[in-house]
Amino acid sequence: MADSITLTMLGPDDENGHVRLRDFLRQLDHLHSSLASIDRTLSGGEQTTYYRVVALSHSSPATVVLEPCPVSASTNATHAVTERFSDTINAIDRGAVPTETDIRTLRDLRSLAEAVGKGLGGVSIAVNDSVTELTPKFASTIDLALSDVLLEIGSVEGTVERFNVHNRANVFYLYPDVGPDSVACRFPDDLLSKAKAAIMAWVTVTGTLKSLTHRSFPHEIIVQNIEIRETDEGLPDPGDLRGVAPDATGSQSSEDFIRDNRNAWG
Repeated sequence: MADSITLTMLGPDDENGHVRLRDFLRQLDHLHSSLASIDRTLSGGEQTTYYRVVALSHSSPATVVLEPCPVSASTNATHAVTERFSDTINAIDRGAVPTETDIRTLRDLRSLAEAVGKGLGGVSIAVNDSVTELTPKFASTIDLALSDVLLEIGSVEGTVERFNVHNRANVFYLYPDVGPDSVACRFPDDLLSKAKAAIMAWVTVTGTLKSLTHRSFPHEIIVQNIEIRETDEGLPDPGDLRGVAPDATGSQSSEDFIRDNRNAWG
């Protein structure tokens, strides 16, 4: 029998229990994001699972039922993702945050719970037959875990793939080859031009690293410096190299030069 994940939302009294579209979309986005983060954690960075809506009801409370499906039949990790998600929300509901839960999952789950009383009258998530009510206590348990942050000076290398300066957010996301899935890098205005130049480049970011005390890797950097290590910008096209070393073969023709060297290579 296929696994299912059910999100139930009760609208506020002043809307007669109806859910506002903005709140409906935000809750779905946070749910999907938390599931995707768990998927990437388990798979080492790959997306192995997608979700299809198999039931949708408005009969107050609003209910959406998702079915996890494998992206590829050869790597079916749907049950592992669903089980980890269920274990995570059940543990938080009991007052304990699993140490393996990544920062993005925690933030999304907190946002799901924080909506109660702020646009929604109630939220619950059911994984198969196990139902968890998302309450202010659920959110405060996550807040307590997120407040236990270690600060240290250091650097992280990776590729810059996301960049946001809307309303002076001044953040880009670094994707390392090893370690965390991504690291949020918050930079001051005087590094704006360097941050723009770093998009899609391999960089070393130095600054104050933030990590949860029970995690091995940082989730955020307060940036002090950006060093661009590798970029395609400015590299010549193969055609641009024609004729750059006209005396490389000496007195030999290019054909004789290549033949002699090919023979020397054995």
